[in-house]
Amino acid sequence: MNATTQKWNAPLLITGSTRTGTTALATALSMHPDVMIYYECRLYDPGHDALHTILYRLAHSSNMAKWGMTREELCEKLKAKFKDGTPADVLRDYLFSLAEKPPKVYGDKVPRLYLRKIPKLRGLHPQMKMICCIRDGRDCVVSMQAKFKYRFARAVRNWTESMQWWQRYKVLLKPEQYFEVRYEHTAQHKLDTLRDLCAWLDVELTPEFEKAFMEFYNPRSIGRWQKEYPNILKDAGIEFNDQMKAWGYGK
Repeated sequence: MNATTQKWNAPLLITGSTRTGTTALATALSMHPDVMIYYECRLYDPGHDALHTILYRLAHSSNMAKWGMTREELCEKLKAKFKDGTPADVLRDYLFSLAEKPPKVYGDKVPRLYLRKIPKLRGLHPQMKMICCIRDGRDCVVSMQAKFKYRFARAVRNWTESMQWWQRYKVLLKPEQYFEVRYEHTAQHKLDTLRDLCAWLDVELTPEFEKAFMEFYNPRSIGRWQKEYPNILKDAGIEFNDQMKAWGYGK
């Protein structure tokens, strides 16, 4: 299908709690010649005025798409062509049409947001696919505190809510529509995860993608909480502990 007539309504959406590896995965995927993933542009957020978000993300994020122009040039094109209030679907049609080669797999990565909106997204895009990144909540919490200076309660709520949403809503999707990437398993078995992911996406395992993927998922990041917050389960509360057990952590 020609890129200019493509409706881009069967996206790959990458999501999960904050600090579960969504950025690493989106960055690696963007190195694949048949994949085009945008970075937290909220292109599939129903009703969102996406222009401001897109301009901010494109200007302040690494190049995670294939435009045939610089980020600065793309931002100038968007500001000249669109006004505030332009619907996200119009903007994404334009953005994906800029690809020098129409991507086989296309989409957006946004932690948490796409989890919470699965019921609405499923109705709007019944052919969508979703990758949910999953990681030990204890490591996520200490990572959020270190990286973003989150207060403890906010970090705990971030992970707990995210896993509750995924537990509640993934049953709305067909099994072939979603893929779970466990940080711990992936760090220890990168090539296995990579092969499974390529098979699920129906794309070739290219050298560029393999090299980019292998650079992420550091095994030394596993269990960081043991040094930085050994009593985290005691302080995190019942809901956090319940989700830890539900996802096989905290035993």
